[in-house]
Amino acid sequence: PVGLSLMNAGNDAELAKKGGTKPNPWKPVLHALAQPVAWAPILAVVWVIIGIPWPAWASPSFDLIKGANASMAVFAAGITLSSVKVTVNWQAILGVMLKLIVMPAMLLIVGLIFKMSPDNLAMLVVAGALPPAFSGIIIADQNDTYVATGTSSLAISVVLFMAFCPLWIWITKLCVGNIPGVAI
Repeated sequence: PVGLSLMNAGNDAELAKKGGTKPNPWKPVLHALAQPVAWAPILAVVWVIIGIPWPAWASPSFDLIKGANASMAVFAAGITLSSVKVTVNWQAILGVMLKLIVMPAMLLIVGLIFKMSPDNLAMLVVAGALPPAFSGIIIADQNDTYVATGTSSLAISVVLFMAFCPLWIWITKLCVGNIPGVAI
C-alpha cells in the first residue's frame, strides 16, 4: 500500500508539473487502497490479528490461486529480467544493501530486544534478507516506473543472497548461542 501510494503520488506530481496544479496528497493513498494488491494484505493482517479462524472449505481454492500466482509471478519476472538489461548503479546497489544488510540487521536487533527464540529469530532474519518480491517488478512494469533499477536490484540480490543467507545464520547464531538444528 505504501509503495503504491508513493508511485501514485510520483505520477500525480509529474502530471502537476505539466499542468501547473498542486495535486491532492490523499488522492494517491485512496487510489492505492482501491486496488486489491493494496487492501488484500491489510485485510489479511487484520483477519489474523483479530483471530478469525480460516474456513477449511476455502483452503482448496486459495491453494490453487497460490500455486498459479507464484508460477505466474516467476514467469512474468523472468520475462521482465530477459527484456531489461541489468545495470549496476548506485540505486540498485543501495536497494541490495538495504535488503541484504540493513533489513536483516534491524530484524536481528528487534528480535534480540524482544528475546525471540533462536529458531524463530534465525528464520526471521533470513526471511528479511530474502530478495525482493517479483511482484514489485510487475507493479513497476505496469506503472512504467523504476523497472530497470528494480530488475537490476532483484537480479543482484538473488545472486548475493547465496552468500548472505549462511552469513546471517552464522551472525544470528553468534548473537543468541546455539540454534537447534543449525550447524555452522
